[in-house]
Amino acid sequence: MIAREGTGSVRDSISLLDQIVTDPSETITLELTRMMLGTANALQVRDLVDALVEDDVARGLHLINVAVDAGSDPRQFGQQIVTYLRNVMLAQTASVDLVEASEEERAQFQDLADRLSRGRLLKAIRAFNAAVNQYTGGWQPQLALELALIEISQDEPAPSAAPLPPAAPTDRPRSRSEAPPATDSAPLESDETAFERAQASAPGEPAVFSAAVIHQGWEEILSRAYRYNKNIPPLLANAHVRAIEGNRLILGVQNEVFQQKISEPKRS
Repeated sequence: MIAREGTGSVRDSISLLDQIVTDPSETITLELTRMMLGTANALQVRDLVDALVEDDVARGLHLINVAVDAGSDPRQFGQQIVTYLRNVMLAQTASVDLVEASEEERAQFQDLADRLSRGRLLKAIRAFNAAVNQYTGGWQPQLALELALIEISQDEPAPSAAPLPPAAPTDRPRSRSEAPPATDSAPLESDETAFERAQASAPGEPAVFSAAVIHQGWEEILSRAYRYNKNIPPLLANAHVRAIEGNRLILGVQNEVFQQKISEPKRS
């Protein structure tokens, strides 16, 4: 594990070893190494990839939070996921013999390679690799991994709402201030789960919902955003929560391009 975390550099591996050896009389164990390096165990990584194969987002989010709560560093956890997925890719596209692992582990990689589509596998590698490379910590350190998992799950387009019936002819033009007539088939009027735009709170007001609420309902937020504009969820995957003011969720992005896209009036 120390050698792999050193990514091929003898100097870095020795530096990691020095961090672990705090007492000359202490026995270096796998559990101690995981704790000092902040890495997740192989079972947690395998279970997360299995949840990805089964498209079980709720289970995947649970596994990410369990690993982080147990002391795993989110960035290193993400690196472990990418390494694991790469092994699955090698098993799927070339030969599992290229994977440096035990026979039991190779059998697991081959099983996942047989169950996971090529497109979904490549999308997963790119998403988690981007989450690792763009990782900046913050007050929700596991958010980047959670967003990557949710982004991967957005394979199938959401069902489109039924088209509105053509407007009936009227004898007089409708004024701009006059509301259009209600129709039974209008999705935002008849759907019980639809939302109404609320008046935005003033800057600096106390938060009306907690970070935990955002965390638990993030998948639902992305789902509703998709119904409003299908281009919003991919943009939100590149954002992170900065603050909550009243009923306003303040997001931040690393790239000015994403900031400009998210701020476009048509996506407001």
